[in-house]
Amino acid sequence: MALSKNIDFKGMTVNDAYFRIWKFDGDKNTISFGLEMCANSSSERLNSQTFTCDYDINGENPIKQAYVYLKTLPEFEGVGDV
Repeated sequence: MALSKNIDFKGMTVNDAYFRIWKFDGDKNTISFGLEMCANSSSERLNSQTFTCDYDINGENPIKQAYVYLKTLPEFEGVGDV
């Protein structure tokens, strides 16, 4: 799973920028993950950020929960699944 969205990055438009989780850690209450942004699925990382969110141990797998969390953030409004 990954996410895609048109974004402005350092003054340039990146159409269909590709966002994927590249590192992951967690416990029974929270998950922390690194999200990298690439120009496309096969390009090198342009940028990365770290996020932390609540984790529902009885819910979907933690990676899916991380992507669902990202979709709640204003900067990922309108993002699509890849």
